[in-house]
Amino acid sequence: MAEPLAESPRPPEHRKDAPSDGVGKPARQELRRHLRFRIDDASAKLYIKGFLTSIGLGKVNKARAAINLSEGGTLLLTFERIAPGTKVVVRIDMERFEDVIDVDGVVKWCEQSGKSDKDWYAGIEFSGLDGGDSKKIARMREWFTSPEYKTRTATRRRMKASGS
Repeated sequence: MAEPLAESPRPPEHRKDAPSDGVGKPARQELRRHLRFRIDDASAKLYIKGFLTSIGLGKVNKARAAINLSEGGTLLLTFERIAPGTKVVVRIDMERFEDVIDVDGVVKWCEQSGKSDKDWYAGIEFSGLDGGDSKKIARMREWFTSPEYKTRTATRRRMKASGS
C-alpha cells in the first residue's frame, strides 16, 4: 500500500510591512554594496589584461559605452562576448569632469543584448580601486543623480523628440 503524499509546505506569509516591488511580490534583496548610477557622456575603453597590454602593445578596445557605474564596478556595452573571470583594465573618461578613471577589474558576467546580436553587456567588478578614483566616482554620482542634471537631460530628450 502506498504511503500518503506529504503535504507540501506552505509558502511563508507575506508581511504587510515587508518591502515590495509595487505589484504585491516581495522585493528582491539588493546585494550590491555600492549604489550604482547611470552615466552619460562618458567614453569607455576595456582592454584584456595581459603582458602585451601592460607594455602598451596589442591594446584592442572591447567597449562601446559605459552604462552605469559605482565604486564596486561598472556595466559596459561591448563589441563581443568576454568570458567571465577575464582580467581587464577599464578606462572611463568623463569630459565634464576633465578626468579619467583607470582601474583593473574582472568580468563577472557577459550576456548578449536582446535587441542586437552585435551588442554584449559585461558586468565588471573593480579590483584595487584607489581612494582618488573612489572620490571621483562619488562626485560623478552627485552630478548624475542631481535635480539639475535630470532636468537638463529631460529637456534634451524632449527637444530631440520634437526635432528641435
